[in-house]
Amino acid sequence: MKRSNKPNSKPPQKQKNWFYQILLGVITIAIISALFPNSYLYQPIDMPKLGDISHKDVIAPYTFPILKSDEELAKETEEVASTAPLVFDLDRGLTQTKLAGIKRFFQQVRRLRETSSPDSLALLIHQYPLIPPKVIDYLREKGKGRKIEKEVKDLLGYLFSQGIVGSKKEALGGKQRVVIIRNGKEEREVSPKEILDLAAAREIIRGKIKGDFPDDDSSAQIAAELSAGFLFPNLRFNQKETEKRVEEAISRISPQKGLVLKNERIIGSHERVTKAHLEKLRSLAIARSKRERGFLAQGLPLVGRFLMVSLIIGLFCSYLFFFQRKILAQFEKLSLIAILFCFVSLTTYIICGWFSLSPYLVPVTLVSMILAISLNAQIGIMGTVTAGLLLGVQRSFDFSSALVAIVGGVIGAYSVLRLRQRHQFYKPMLYISITYVITIFLVETLKFSPLAQRFELSSCGILNGFLSPLLAMGFLPIFERIFGITTDVTLLELSDLNRPILRRMAIEAPGTYHHSLAVGNLAEAAAEAIGANSLLARVSSYYHDIGKLVKPDYFVENQTQGRKNPHTKLAPTMSSLVLLSHVKEGVEEAKREKLPKPIIDVIQQHHGTTTMDYFYEKAKQMGADETVKDKFRYPGPKPETKEAAVIMLADAVEAASRTLTEATPARIKGLVKKIINDKFSSGELENCEITLRDLHLIEESFVRVLTGMFHPRVEYPPKGRAKSEARP
Repeated sequence: MKRSNKPNSKPPQKQKNWFYQILLGVITIAIISALFPNSYLYQPIDMPKLGDISHKDVIAPYTFPILKSDEELAKETEEVASTAPLVFDLDRGLTQTKLAGIKRFFQQVRRLRETSSPDSLALLIHQYPLIPPKVIDYLREKGKGRKIEKEVKDLLGYLFSQGIVGSKKEALGGKQRVVIIRNGKEEREVSPKEILDLAAAREIIRGKIKGDFPDDDSSAQIAAELSAGFLFPNLRFNQKETEKRVEEAISRISPQKGLVLKNERIIGSHERVTKAHLEKLRSLAIARSKRERGFLAQGLPLVGRFLMVSLIIGLFCSYLFFFQRKILAQFEKLSLIAILFCFVSLTTYIICGWFSLSPYLVPVTLVSMILAISLNAQIGIMGTVTAGLLLGVQRSFDFSSALVAIVGGVIGAYSVLRLRQRHQFYKPMLYISITYVITIFLVETLKFSPLAQRFELSSCGILNGFLSPLLAMGFLPIFERIFGITTDVTLLELSDLNRPILRRMAIEAPGTYHHSLAVGNLAEAAAEAIGANSLLARVSSYYHDIGKLVKPDYFVENQTQGRKNPHTKLAPTMSSLVLLSHVKEGVEEAKREKLPKPIIDVIQQHHGTTTMDYFYEKAKQMGADETVKDKFRYPGPKPETKEAAVIMLADAVEAASRTLTEATPARIKGLVKKIINDKFSSGELENCEITLRDLHLIEESFVRVLTGMFHPRVEYPPKGRAKSEARP
């Protein structure tokens, strides 16, 4: 079996990266597709709007029902739920227990009448605290208890069989709904007025007893008090059964409110579209989806949504492939972009779907600001266009909301280009709010929206303009930490020379400190000239030599006159190890300081794979051959960004310029040109996207800055001599 030697075969790691990137794209598209509102699943895209003029006749191809709208069904459901009967259960066990207790009470009274025991009387009073003692004394008299006993048993038996609640107001909750009273398997339906509570039962007792004892007020009073003492509510509200009957009543609601017969005209050509027309067209679309079984009816709409989102995301990825390929190869930054797109779709789903609010509240400008600050303005603008298209498609192809979002997002991306401090977010708030107000007002004016509605929607734009920058300001530190992204705001914070690591360098390695500041000036000017990130170049220059803090005396810029050079006692190979270690020590120190990855990369790459010629030549003079050259070479890697390349050149130029005895512009230019040519010819710049024109611009900026640094000064004569020469 022959081994494939194709030069274009991808290494396994690269293939693995592409697999994760494709998987991320598929997951993002699936999430966004799932956030589309279901109500648009069977809705034709060319569905006319209310008040439009129909361009053609629409004839019913078959008979189908006219379906009620969601609002109509919700209203009817609410009416049914509010009128469904309340179910109460008669507590038969407790009722029988109470009736048995009445019987037992009279038996004990008769027994007490025969014994007349004081202890038995006290026990009876204790057992029935609701019965006044005078009632018991009255019943003990012979001949007075039989009729009262029969009256109380019959009356309470009747009331208990009807059912009693404690309070009608609390039991019914103020609702005038029919009540069903269940006694085992038997049910009876009563009106709210027929429900008895304790107060109504007492009124019935008083009226009935008064009629049964017309000439005996004492017996009537005793019977009334005795009945009231044994009275209790025996109806229990059945929540579960009530909800079940409400659900049954709701299930019987018909979703239809009419029929459209086959060949019936739904809407005619040149006819104004009314609400009734839209209801019939919507019902036709749903009926067609139910008649067409299989993939076309169920799967095609889902696939269509997935493909539509894929098209929009694919356009954005195409832009990255042709113009921002480095971003496309970085999974962390792609993850940030995917999260922002999903966030816009989620907020659209919540704001417009759940709460039915204006789409002008969707924070699309959040995407543009975060991408412009974290990556660059071009990606911020393209991200805005993509998010705006997703908003419009998700809003059933609403072009106006997409247009407003895109315009506001573009202004948002431009408003943060020079953002260097977090408190400057008030400027994007102002710019975005003004843009939203103008754009919304123009769009709604063209749609002939009422003036009050235009002002209302414009206020939504103002609210969006203030909230989006606040959200961006809150999310930025989180995204920086999670995705390893370095913004200009963070770089500006790192440029503070009072940071502990820089103050330590100024004290322990003053030569390296001033060298780093000079390199920062050179790198910033050169990066500005070639269009690189000048702030990143300057800040990285401040930290590129922090590894020298471990052994500062071994580096020539920190060695003062009168002190021996420690390298005089070391072999050249040992000296090279000390110098090589400052790169490794610098990376470790940067990680301890939690510096961003771009600065750590500069620390690793600012020497590339160059050799330490001084110690290499010294080793050769001591008898070493050329095979040991690699021991005097920095491990690399070579610069991979324009900023790292600029800092490599600035580092070498600044160090070499210190050796000039007479720093004339011509000598400075010759020195700069020689160093840049040496780096270029040795291949140190082959891994970064830097052109010959860029090198020419870098050379010019270096010469200009160094000439300013080494400008000649006037030699002032001694003070006395100057006075004598001033005399005539």
